[in-house]
Amino acid sequence: MKIKVFFIKNSHNFYSLATLLSAVENLQNIYPEIIPYAFLIDLNIKNLPYDKIIFCFSYNTISFYSEYDELKKTIKNYKSDKTYFLAGGPHPSAKPEELLNMGFNTVIIGEGEQAIIDYLQMLKNNINPPRILRKQVSELDYFPSFPCKSFTYKPIEISRGCPYGCYFCQTTYLFSKKMKHRSIENIKSHVTNAFERGIKDFRFITPNALGYESHGNKPNTKAIKTLLSSIRDIIKDKGRIFFGTFPSEVRPEFLNEEVLKILKDHVDNKRIHIGLQSGSESMLKKSHRGHTVSDVEKAIEVCIKTGFEIDIDIILGMPNETQVDMERTMDFIKKYASEKLSFHVHYFIPLPGTPWSDYPPTPLPEQFKKELEVLVGKGRLWGAWKRQMEYFKLIETKKTFNINELDLKLTSC
Repeated sequence: MKIKVFFIKNSHNFYSLATLLSAVENLQNIYPEIIPYAFLIDLNIKNLPYDKIIFCFSYNTISFYSEYDELKKTIKNYKSDKTYFLAGGPHPSAKPEELLNMGFNTVIIGEGEQAIIDYLQMLKNNINPPRILRKQVSELDYFPSFPCKSFTYKPIEISRGCPYGCYFCQTTYLFSKKMKHRSIENIKSHVTNAFERGIKDFRFITPNALGYESHGNKPNTKAIKTLLSSIRDIIKDKGRIFFGTFPSEVRPEFLNEEVLKILKDHVDNKRIHIGLQSGSESMLKKSHRGHTVSDVEKAIEVCIKTGFEIDIDIILGMPNETQVDMERTMDFIKKYASEKLSFHVHYFIPLPGTPWSDYPPTPLPEQFKKELEVLVGKGRLWGAWKRQMEYFKLIETKKTFNINELDLKLTSC
């Protein structure tokens, strides 16, 4: 039996799809491929020489609702005896019934690598898969971070899960409070593979870059130094290492002079991306953030002392955020807005599966918006908070719009 697997790419899900492709690309009689959504328009499945065809979609909340009407049409157009529709990702994991009601055959909850392997094996054996499938990954080393056979490169995932459980973030609830770490030897193998194929810049996927192999609220400096020096030994001065910046920021309480000196000696990024989220102690407690404003102030001080510039993540409009809370955040921004420090601002979006999934955002006062715009003009502040506010206005009227550039926090702490 020959099975074709189409991983349907949108503007948000490439990393997820590349991870799934890496899990199945060596399976016998399985023919996986990542294709843009637009390719479905001209796809003639009747002429494809496969016994079964799987359409795999991975969605966050924004991309799911933006493609909702088009997705319903796609399922209707391609539904047949030999086609199967499979969904996974943050939104389907939290709200599988929405996808099943649309016509999806199966929804994968949480981690996808072993689950999609089991799913395909069932189809090969003519066993009807369950409508909801969950299969945890015990070790990241068991699965490549990117497809090595077809070589579809993406940043290397070095850690998964998060022990903090912030009320606005899906990471803990999508995966687990227990963190899993890819071994240094396995990471070295990925770096070597990619470097030999021409990749020069190396970035890493992790909820907290300095949380690699850590236990508690302090960095494992020995593990971080071994990791970074091992990568540098491979790429030497022919490549670059980016660590503690996109797509993996840093929790402030993990920053100290010792670990920053290690970064200074091994990485190429000149900026560190720190998650503050609010300048109000009250909001940090309400959101279950797990650190204080003072922790961030200390982190800023040590970063500047060590010679790093800084980006600070902020979320505005969190549930039950008072004007006093917002003013404290604005005071923090004004206090630290300088040439070596800028602020990346988001507007709160309730994400399914989180403790705040049913809480609406708090509107921003007009004066507050004006102050943000002034800081944007000065080059001290950036982000997609305006687009995120627009999303809520339009979702209320059930309209669709182009949100390809929306900047969401789905995996960062």
